[in-house]
Amino acid sequence: MKDEIRRIMQLVQDGKLSPEDAAELIDAFNSSDEETDSDTGQSPPPPPSDEAETSTDKDPFKNFIGYVEGIGKEVSESVNWQDVARQVRTGAQKGFDSLKEGIDKIKKDGKFNFDLFSAKEVRTIEMPLKLSAGQTLKIENPIGDIRITGGHDSGLIKAVAKVHGIDAEEAKRRAADYTIVVEESDHIVMIRQPDSSGIHVDLDISIPAGVHVDARTWSGDLLANEISGNCKVTANSGNIRVAAVNGAVEISSQSGSVFVENVTTPTLTLENKSGNVSLMKVAGNMNIRTASGDLTLAECSGKSLSVESVSGDVSVDLIEPVTGSTSIRTVNGSTTLAVPDGCDCRVTLSTLRGHVTCPLELEDVSTSEMHVSGRLGDGTGSLDVSAVNGSIMMNLRVHS
Repeated sequence: MKDEIRRIMQLVQDGKLSPEDAAELIDAFNSSDEETDSDTGQSPPPPPSDEAETSTDKDPFKNFIGYVEGIGKEVSESVNWQDVARQVRTGAQKGFDSLKEGIDKIKKDGKFNFDLFSAKEVRTIEMPLKLSAGQTLKIENPIGDIRITGGHDSGLIKAVAKVHGIDAEEAKRRAADYTIVVEESDHIVMIRQPDSSGIHVDLDISIPAGVHVDARTWSGDLLANEISGNCKVTANSGNIRVAAVNGAVEISSQSGSVFVENVTTPTLTLENKSGNVSLMKVAGNMNIRTASGDLTLAECSGKSLSVESVSGDVSVDLIEPVTGSTSIRTVNGSTTLAVPDGCDCRVTLSTLRGHVTCPLELEDVSTSEMHVSGRLGDGTGSLDVSAVNGSIMMNLRVHS
């Protein structure tokens, strides 16, 4: 068990467990191990040699530590670890097979399953939100979905809180004490959750026109719709959807899909570490960076477009001629680009490993299997597409 203790101490150093919680969990698993051995009078026999499972699969403690190592710090801070330890001790009475089955249920649909370890009480709070055009609504919601809808006459917030406790009585007491925190100043209205663990809150917020939005959730989906101000959204683990926004847009996602639709913006900045990204009918200057996942731009336009993709296919459909700066760079993945007639730019298409296809008629053209360059119109703007490993195809857009 020395290796398991070393790993759980590393979780303490990483800030995912407090020293007290770590000691509680180690003691719980030690107690369950001793109780299981005392029931049989001897150590459990080793697994048959023909079984493919590793020792980690057979040991709930190792399985449990492996899961905790994989969850984010913000999620771990919201777990009632004392109640987890109590469940571990209870599980020992049913044997290690039952305990392992419980541990396997910790991860449910990619998220932490609080229901396995604690009683739950649901409380719904609705309250008016005093907001006016030009103010910024800032939202911080560690665990739970956020939905923001603009264009309303007044502000309103609805919070559905799932509050967990060691037992039903504690869950009811904690739910009765729960309240959402709203802090107001001249320019910013802040919505956040109280400093308390074991709370999952879904927020549904209505705001008036002209209010700027700055929203963040660590674990949950985020939707911003009908926003007529600037919109900044951040999700560490969850999907993001931004629709019908008229203002500057900034999107940051660690893990999850991103969908942007019907947006008119002076600037759109998007960064996604893992997940597919789709932009539909977006007009404005765009700076997009993706690490892993496919990227699709459909019926989009902008004077300046910069795309950087590490791993995944890129498809770009532009509805306005290229006269400014368009740059698409990929490391691993194919690139397909469709442009309308009337472009005025220098064109450079090149790949280190792959093929370049460009049926458009270019002036001053230079072609090879992995490189095409030339000019459309007078060559005022620039269109540069490059890849390390992947093919490139540029076509004339077909009008629908």
